[in-house]
Amino acid sequence: MIDHRCRYLKPLPMPSVLKIIPTTQRYDWGKRGSNSKVAQLAVASKLPDFQLDENAPYAEVILVFHLHKPGLKTGY
Repeated sequence: MIDHRCRYLKPLPMPSVLKIIPTTQRYDWGKRGSNSKVAQLAVASKLPDFQLDENAPYAEVILVFHLHKPGLKTGY
């Protein structure tokens, strides 16, 4: 059975352009400090709020909206 209620929902207004701000994620399995490609990318890209910690494990670069690291900025 098809639910026809969805045709009554109106889309939320969205800006025409969204800027994605990449972020990093640390997990124990990541490489530490400047040995990590994640950290190297973050430094080279001058990611906002990123400070290299040589003792920290860097595991992921997040390039999309993430529950714990929302990387969308509107109005650009």
